[in-house]
Amino acid sequence: MQKKVLALAVAGLLSGAAFAQNSVTFGGTVDVGFMNSTDHTTTTVNQRNAIDDGGWDASRLWWNAKEDLGNGLTVDAYQQIRIDTDRRNIVEVNKQWLQIGSTSWGAIRAGTFGNVHDDINGYSEVKGMGYGNSVHGLLTSDTTYNAVQYVSPNFSGFGFKAALSSNDTNRGAVGAGLDDENGNGNVNARSYGLQATYVNGPLKAGLSYDRKSLDTAKANEFLLSAGYDFGMFQLGAGFDRTKNEGLVLAASGSGYTVLSSNNWTKKAFRINGGVSITPNDQLALSYSRVKYDFANGSTSESANGYGVSFHHVMSKRTNVYASYGVVSQDEDARMVYAGYQKLFKVGVRHQF
Repeated sequence: MQKKVLALAVAGLLSGAAFAQNSVTFGGTVDVGFMNSTDHTTTTVNQRNAIDDGGWDASRLWWNAKEDLGNGLTVDAYQQIRIDTDRRNIVEVNKQWLQIGSTSWGAIRAGTFGNVHDDINGYSEVKGMGYGNSVHGLLTSDTTYNAVQYVSPNFSGFGFKAALSSNDTNRGAVGAGLDDENGNGNVNARSYGLQATYVNGPLKAGLSYDRKSLDTAKANEFLLSAGYDFGMFQLGAGFDRTKNEGLVLAASGSGYTVLSSNNWTKKAFRINGGVSITPNDQLALSYSRVKYDFANGSTSESANGYGVSFHHVMSKRTNVYASYGVVSQDEDARMVYAGYQKLFKVGVRHQF
């Protein structure tokens, strides 16, 4: 929910100059609730009870500044700050960019933002109810990276994006996670991405592809995601395929490293079904599955996720929710998923 809190008109300094329209919009989300986590794959702490942030959405603050440059041109500056409501000191800039655009030819954007998969991944989460199946986040390896991106105008519901990055994770120092196979830093993981979408009325559908490369290693990812709102019933589905040849995400999650033996193909899908019990109450069921096939002849590994979720709309900006999700996998010793395999959430989300 956007809330415009400041709008200024700035006159031209010269006589007869046109007015440049400026606006600054602020907004945010606060999401906090109780989470019960059980059945961890690795630690001896088999149960965790806590008040946590982000049961539905991660809490955040954002602002967007926009100026009309005239002749159909606009410039936009956007920044989003993630805030963990369950901690005192976890604050980070999540997404930020500057773009110049036009309704006739589109926009050029540069900064740090979600990749082409991140943009459409939520299409299969019909009305936001698919989070119950996302307890393991296995569908797509979406990341936030620094890049330059072209965003097309809206062609009767159709849209296109193309992105290019020469430093995929915005890292480079030795030990920061973006090192080559010899431990040398300052290595740029290059990538490009393409996306096509159709959003019109009850239908949202998207197709995306990206390719990452670092030295001789590379990875390709393809995602198809769609959702349809039939009114009383909602349906969403997504399919992801990733082929990896030596490119691995560092354990810290901070960058990429090269490992020649790390060659695999991942296939994952999920399906969500939701029903509106009343105009303000919705129930959803979800199922997801992921499978890894390894090029070195190792046995394939797979995991399944099941979820049920409920949410009640209290107002246009506030809702309460509850969800329960379970992950089962072939073998914890060779983890497809690492973490708690059973998760119950109940919380409140407020947007402003």
